[in-house]
Amino acid sequence: AAVADGGIAVLTCRQGRVGIRQQGQGIGARQAPGASGIRAARSGRRRGVVHRHDDTRLGWMCGRFSQQRPASELAELFAAEPLVDDPGARFNVAPTDDALVVVQREDRRAITAYRWGLVPHWAKDLKGGSRMFNARAETLTTSPAFRDAFRRRRCVVPVDSFYEWKREGTIRQPYNVVREDGRPLALAGLWAGWRDPASDPESPIVRRTFTIVTTTPNDALASLHDRMPVILSDETWERWLDPTIADEGELVALLQPTDAVALRIFAVNPYVNDARREGPELVEPLTAASERSLGI
Repeated sequence: AAVADGGIAVLTCRQGRVGIRQQGQGIGARQAPGASGIRAARSGRRRGVVHRHDDTRLGWMCGRFSQQRPASELAELFAAEPLVDDPGARFNVAPTDDALVVVQREDRRAITAYRWGLVPHWAKDLKGGSRMFNARAETLTTSPAFRDAFRRRRCVVPVDSFYEWKREGTIRQPYNVVREDGRPLALAGLWAGWRDPASDPESPIVRRTFTIVTTTPNDALASLHDRMPVILSDETWERWLDPTIADEGELVALLQPTDAVALRIFAVNPYVNDARREGPELVEPLTAASERSLGI
């Protein structure tokens, strides 16, 4: 456990789980015993969650990404405090996994770990989060699940890449999307805190979850999908995090598709289709020989 300070508390890890004592609407959260942590996700042990071997056929966007940089490097890039132990490089983060996010409360900004798949505070259980890992930018101001988080709990999801799939004949070919300059992509996200009704009312367990905001595709991604995650430019991600901005029109304007961030898109091995697969080979470009062996 840790002592909260101004809504943000320092996280410690015990037995591979991120732990913190919740205070008010602070950034961190104390995980329930047995809750999956980042290290469990890395090893493919997503406790209590059954992943389809190939859940990419469901047509969602964005449904997989990689986080390869250490938390300390992300903290430096986003001028934030690293409040979670370094989970190590991850190449196939899937919904319901814990992942690194950048959050800000008042004047403190932090790198911490939340569960992917937003669970609103009014939800009866965690099950709905497995479906709410994307939020459409066009309906954030009206959606009961997301409108409160849009106004008060925005985050940045720093990723080294995300995946998209395109049918090419009989093959569903995965593609990896990265920044041309090699820097991490800053994806617009929302977060929420959900109190576990089974926990002690005197010391409630609050589970922190997040979702990734999507919009219509820019020119670079239009041939792959009719949606894309909102990519915040170097000039806009700080405004997205700023908790003092309450003008919905100003925030919505940040969610338009843009070509301001140059992207590189390349085919990768279909190994990534399996949510249980992990490793650097998932983000390596396919060679001509590999394509021939796969029948592409």
